[in-house]
Order: sequence, then C-alpha cells, then structure tokens
Amino acid sequence: MAEKGKNKDFKRSCWRKKKFISQEGADRAAESYERVFGKPMKAYPCRHCNYYHIGHRHPEVVASIETGKEYEQ
Repeated sequence: MAEKGKNKDFKRSCWRKKKFISQEGADRAAESYERVFGKPMKAYPCRHCNYYHIGHRHPEVVASIETGKEYEQ
C-alpha cells in the first residue's frame, strides 16, 4: 500500500516534468518562464530523479520577496 503512495507522489512531482542536470540551467529556465509568462517560478532539486525541475512559487513566498519580510513556513 505504501508503494502506491510513493508512485503517486513520483508521478505528481517528477513524471513528465522537464529535467535539468544543473541548478544553473534550471534557474535560467525559471527566469525565462517568468519573463515570458509573468508567473513566478523557482528551480528545485528533485528527490526522485536527482535532477532539477522548475515549479511555481507559492504566493506567500512571492509576497515575502516583494516586501522584504522573511517567509515562515
């Protein structure tokens, strides 16, 4: 049963996503996506494939960057 949960998590977080071999490449892709689509993006290391992906930044994180206040989880 636990294996099904792992597979579901993998599909949601890694499967079909573009993989970047370096943090720098993923950062450049995130910046490009932001410029083109106007949506805040971030690069992050994937715990499943050991590559990097890009994803949307949570609104709370974006607000903390814009206001200069520290974001607390």
